[in-house]
Amino acid sequence: MAIDERSEIFAKHVERIERNRDVIAGTRAVKKAGTKYLPCAFKQQAEDDESYQRYKMQVPFYPAASRAHDGFMGMAFRKEPVAELPPRTSQIKSIITNRGDSLERLAKYTFAEAITGHALLVTDHPASSATSLATAIDEGIRPFINLYKFEHILEYTVGIVRNMQKPIRVRLLDNDETVRLYKLDKDGFVVIELYKKVEGSFPPEGAPTQTFKPTDANGNRIVDIPVDPVSLDGEFHPTTGPLDNVVETNPDHYLKQGQLTVLTLYGISPFLFFSGVERGTDIDWVPGGVFCDPEKEAKPYVVSVPADHAIPLEHQLQSLEDRLATLTSRILARHKPVAEAAETEAMRQGAENSVLAMIANSVSEAIEKALQRVAMFLGEEGSVRFQINTDYIPANLDANQIKALLELNQAGRYSDESLFYKLRDGGQYDETLTYDEEKKRIAASTAVEVPVSPTGLASPE
Repeated sequence: MAIDERSEIFAKHVERIERNRDVIAGTRAVKKAGTKYLPCAFKQQAEDDESYQRYKMQVPFYPAASRAHDGFMGMAFRKEPVAELPPRTSQIKSIITNRGDSLERLAKYTFAEAITGHALLVTDHPASSATSLATAIDEGIRPFINLYKFEHILEYTVGIVRNMQKPIRVRLLDNDETVRLYKLDKDGFVVIELYKKVEGSFPPEGAPTQTFKPTDANGNRIVDIPVDPVSLDGEFHPTTGPLDNVVETNPDHYLKQGQLTVLTLYGISPFLFFSGVERGTDIDWVPGGVFCDPEKEAKPYVVSVPADHAIPLEHQLQSLEDRLATLTSRILARHKPVAEAAETEAMRQGAENSVLAMIANSVSEAIEKALQRVAMFLGEEGSVRFQINTDYIPANLDANQIKALLELNQAGRYSDESLFYKLRDGGQYDETLTYDEEKKRIAASTAVEVPVSPTGLASPE
């Protein structure tokens, strides 16, 4: 196998991921793909691109998958992720990737990949000759966490290492010119090999352009390949995501919409033709007005399909839209004023939210592991915690709940910061406000003084 060749298990998912990318991207990406998603209206259109382009422009695309994707992202990040990090790790969280993304932005990108397909988080620590960790960080030589999307994953092979299932060989496409290979040597230490194109071709495996032997903060060689999988449930290999069924159904709706457009353009719309006229004869006419017969024997005809022929197609479109609404956990569902028991609604909503929560927890775990690697590279042993929001339904606190929280705070059993976020999540503050911002607002506020009555005038009782 060539060093840049995709392994079989990943190769079979390429078409699925490409379709996911296009459909979730929405109208522009789907229409740009042309006949991949919308065949020609008739055979002759295959040789008449102008006719096909006009037809395609008139076929609307229903962006169900795109809307569901945005809905999932909005629900997961309606609150900021919680990050508890050691000091040095916290110092670099505002720029955690090689391209300068913050930890929160990385979390959003990673979550988006999890609901779309599969990805890897790779923790990279460049070698440094700096005299101290602080100097190295100032020079930009510190650990980074980089997200590799599915398209850049060539191989991910696992095996049993120290009685645990771990990656033993990972190949990644850094760019069109570079392949990165992680593997374990005969002593069980991690080796990184870079293969760069020479005259348009990659060198064979075993003849890398560069080789690295990564170490931790104490200079000891590492024994775990610093790669963490990102997927729906943390699986090592690609699995179908929560939007796959939506993505598969969305093009069906587009096709059906194309059929309705064909019927409208070439069926229901009146079609004028003449008999007794040689093919190719130019005829000038005005719709709804008077036209000139090209020949006395010529006879004009107007043909159209009854409008009710479109009803079955419209019903099929309606059915597909309802199915898409169901598949997207009712994010797309039309409001139906039908009474439903509170317990039934709670169970339904709980089941729908559990899928999102599973993804959030899986992504949080992957990011947390990557952050633990960063802390290790920085020589920190403090606890690391990262959690994406799993509370998707805002619930306002009532007066009694607020009173109880204030009493706990006054008794010293609830910190000011915890109280603030509990009140914010309970609808008492703007959802985007942070504890530090609110402290600044309070400090900047001036006390309102009681007005003093002018001399000689009695104050009102």
